[in-house]
Amino acid sequence: MILEKTLGIALGRRPLKEHHTVLPIFTERRGLLHVVGFGLNYFGSSRAAATDLLNLCEFELELRKGMWNIHSAHAVHCFPKIKNDLRKSLLLFETIPFLL
Repeated sequence: MILEKTLGIALGRRPLKEHHTVLPIFTERRGLLHVVGFGLNYFGSSRAAATDLLNLCEFELELRKGMWNIHSAHAVHCFPKIKNDLRKSLLLFETIPFLL
């Protein structure tokens, strides 16, 4: 079992089975990685809040059976202005066809 501590930005979420998630994260050392977060969809999961979209997190990743898994994750910064601008632009993009 290899443990690696790195900073990364969570770029999205894709469900895997009922309570697990595949996260694409962009890390300092390894670039774009798709990691598995076991139990991220459980209600009250402490790692779920940390791995929200566009959060800068400190990840502890472990390599198991050729796939990187999240061992622990702690949010460092959440970039609220970028998230707000992204929501506004998506809302505008969805309403443009109705205005034409």
